[in-house]
Amino acid sequence: MKHSTYNALRNLLGACLLGLCWCISAQPVSTAEQFRLTSWTVERAAPADIWALAQGGDGFLWLGTGTGLYRFDGARFERYEPSPGEGFRSMDITALSMLPDGSLWIGFFYGGASVLKAGHVTHYTDRDGFPAGMVIAFAQAGDGSLWAASRGGLARFDGRHWQTIGSDWGYPAKRADWVMADSEGTLWVTTGDQLMFLRKGSHRFESTSERVDPDAVLAQAPDGTLWLSDGL
Repeated sequence: MKHSTYNALRNLLGACLLGLCWCISAQPVSTAEQFRLTSWTVERAAPADIWALAQGGDGFLWLGTGTGLYRFDGARFERYEPSPGEGFRSMDITALSMLPDGSLWIGFFYGGASVLKAGHVTHYTDRDGFPAGMVIAFAQAGDGSLWAASRGGLARFDGRHWQTIGSDWGYPAKRADWVMADSEGTLWVTTGDQLMFLRKGSHRFESTSERVDPDAVLAQAPDGTLWLSDGL
């Protein structure tokens, strides 16, 4: 099955979508008995093959799917069509990240990234320094830099071009399975076999000596605790 190693992630995102849709549609209530749960299925025009979710400051929910980019307003799904001449190089979207400035970063199964900002799309490929291979996650570090985890490596965006990170940053792997910035601005990366981190303002990754499974992902709880999954 396509993306077979990501079945667990697909199920998690489906559950997240269900919860987020409920949050958008539900009104403030005073008792638990008044909560209303609403679900959207393919039969109700929800897109299939959802791989990534991001929410904008305006409340709209964006979905990266195997058939393109969709926007959800709490009632209906609308497929996003770029302006003429700005079309995506692929409709198979595997990563999304909404930044505070309102720009939506989009990563693709076949590699490459695009950014949607102010209604226009800009594309980045290996010619712009973006690594090859499926894009898995984006993260904005504490210094404002944008990072991407992909099957082809870990990359950093300087505002114009992407750079694949290697030994000059103390990063030893040829892939990155997940990237996340914590609440203090530290960047965390799973490499496929270990967990590494980059302190805010530093240019040198450090190892935690924590061994991880391939495809492991990270999340941070509200109390600051970091959670590390098994491989998907």
